[in-house]
Amino acid sequence: MQVLGISGSLRKASFNTAALRACGELMPAGMTLSIAEIGDLPLFNQDVLDAGMPAPVKRLRDALAAAENGVAHRFMNDGRRGIRRRKVRA
Repeated sequence: MQVLGISGSLRKASFNTAALRACGELMPAGMTLSIAEIGDLPLFNQDVLDAGMPAPVKRLRDALAAAENGVAHRFMNDGRRGIRRRKVRA
């Protein structure tokens, strides 16, 4: 079984990403975990999408389609979502 993990944190030392990596090491036989890279995903913009799907978005869509299950965690260390965090601090 192919499982896709998505960490909501972009930090190199992310606890969420570390937890996903640990899950990958603990998978039983027959299960594999791939961790999706989301750092290069653009913010949603319908004009950009209308011009053609950006390569990072296509890569993630393909990974999601190939996975049989998924694990995702969207919260940052302080519990706020990343985009909201940037808006609050801007």
